[in-house]
Amino acid sequence: ATLSAFSYIYQGRQTQGAIGYANASDRTIRLSLRPQSASGLLSIDAPQRIAPGQRGEINLSYLIPADKPRYGTLRDTLEVAVDGRSNGTTIVAHGIGVDPRPADATQKTPRAEFSENILKFGPVKHAGPRRKLSFTLSNTGEAELIVRAVECGEGLSTPLEPGLAVPPGGSARIEVRLDPSADGYGARSSFLLLVTNVPLRPMRRIRATAV
Repeated sequence: ATLSAFSYIYQGRQTQGAIGYANASDRTIRLSLRPQSASGLLSIDAPQRIAPGQRGEINLSYLIPADKPRYGTLRDTLEVAVDGRSNGTTIVAHGIGVDPRPADATQKTPRAEFSENILKFGPVKHAGPRRKLSFTLSNTGEAELIVRAVECGEGLSTPLEPGLAVPPGGSARIEVRLDPSADGYGARSSFLLLVTNVPLRPMRRIRATAV
């Protein structure tokens, strides 16, 4: 796989990346990129034919329309085909959709503080009941904090939904549930990913471990 990571993708602002190519053969080849998973927000600029010895770049760009916001993980997978046949290469493009940065540096902004960075569920029985742990999300900033996206890794779930608003000086208790039967045995690691409207670090990832 060829990875093209975009990190943050700000609403209403085009974000670009590129992947190099070279035709090492002595004949012209036909290039096609077949979408396997698509966000609907990725534009691709790639040649259809590549001459012998020719080098260049496949240009990729994300654009989230300002009037149709999308938050959280954007992921696109493209299978590379040469002369109609897969050559075993996959291009993976991904990034995190977040709010645009405030244009005015003096603007009041929210700030997120998390009581835990790692949730340790410890030993759990595979056939046992769901286990619950909680952490506190506090807003130590000067404007309302809004949760934009919530994503859970394997075996985890949370009742938290996008749209939760925490006023300045306020906090929210967030419950995270582990389903022990969702995975195999032994040491396990998962995550909870939150996207908020905090300009400085809009995406936060909290690890969860269990045995």
